[in-house]
Formats: sequence, structure tokens, C-alpha cells
Amino acid sequence: MDENEEFQHLEEMSANLQAKQKRILKGMLDYPIQIDSVIRILSEPSRQLAITHNK
Repeated sequence: MDENEEFQHLEEMSANLQAKQKRILKGMLDYPIQIDSVIRILSEPSRQLAITHNK
């Protein structure tokens, strides 16, 4: 693979990653409430475990 082919390959990989990122961000906009809840649960695991344990 020469330098030109390598550069082209990197450009394709970059474009693919940007497309995936756009799909992920769109998905986050489609489900903002669930994602907000998941982030809150993940950011405070000890409190969530305590709440679950006490029920």
C-alpha cells in the first residue's frame, strides 16, 4: 500500500466514524429521557444501589 492509498484508506475510515457518530447523536436526540436516566444511574452507582437495596 503506497502513501496515497494509505491516506485514502484513513480518509474512508474517518468518514465512516463521522457517519457512526452522527447516527449515535441522532439516536441520543430521539431518546433524550432514557439516556439522561442512564447517565444519572451510571454517574451515581452507589446511591442507586442503596436505593435498590432498601426496597
